[in-house]
Amino acid sequence: MLFPQQFIMPVVVMESPAKKQMIYREADAKKRQAFRTQLAQYEPNQIIWIDECGLNQDLVRPYGRSPRGHRIVDTISGKRITPRISLIAAYCDGCLSAPCRVDGYTNTDVFNKWLETYLLPHLIEGQVLILDNATFHKSDKTQQLVHSAKCHLLFLPPYPLI
Repeated sequence: MLFPQQFIMPVVVMESPAKKQMIYREADAKKRQAFRTQLAQYEPNQIIWIDECGLNQDLVRPYGRSPRGHRIVDTISGKRITPRISLIAAYCDGCLSAPCRVDGYTNTDVFNKWLETYLLPHLIEGQVLILDNATFHKSDKTQQLVHSAKCHLLFLPPYPLI
């Protein structure tokens, strides 16, 4: 057993008609369906999901809890302690591949360098790379690199609910 029984909590789904449900106005059911149709043309081992994230180790929580009527006082440093760390990786058929850590932010140059150095040498002809709609994914060089590997690009629909 992964967790002792006392740590396992039942999942309770509460639906209330009084609660407001928010959906993105940019979400498009037709684009989402078109994406699913395109994706269905590929076998699971042909689909490469790509994403990146950034981490700041010196973020400060702006809120806290205290007894009523008492103010929380905390200290912060005026200096940047650590640089931003970006992580880029690909996921295919249950396996994480081509993980890369970069000090700083991800931009077109960083993404294309990762693509060229870490991912493309391991791709198989005909695979499809699934990317979100970050502007640095849409450069001409990115498209050239992927097409030179005889692979395809497929962008997620806006705010997908896959």
